[in-house]
Amino acid sequence: MLDTRSGRVHIHHMSTKVARVVTAIRAQLGPHVLRPDWRKRRPDAAVASWGCCYIAAEAVYHALGGESAGLKVMHVNHEDSPHWYLVDAAGAPVDPTVDQFATPVPYARGKGKGFLTLQPSKRAQALLVAAGLI
Repeated sequence: MLDTRSGRVHIHHMSTKVARVVTAIRAQLGPHVLRPDWRKRRPDAAVASWGCCYIAAEAVYHALGGESAGLKVMHVNHEDSPHWYLVDAAGAPVDPTVDQFATPVPYARGKGKGFLTLQPSKRAQALLVAAGLI
């Protein structure tokens, strides 16, 4: 989880492996990983993770082992936008892009979803490679 006030990763509740993967993925986020339609909508002063929730969640999911690791893909509408994140086996959110929001994400309203592809998409693969995770 990230502190939305400071943008720092709160790793005290994450395992070392989860924190390492989330940190590695976050370091690679920015407008260059956005789809063109999202890149056009990106505010000039946006944080690096803005609009990257789907691709970041997908990359973290596959890097950590996906469903077999107890991860579930979640979706919620927040601040007039779709938001993708994961929950771990204990039900705790794993949200690599929470710092893009001004208000707390309503995780309790989230619904289970799936990614468009069973294997990492081309964009997720590129993010995993850039993060040194594959």
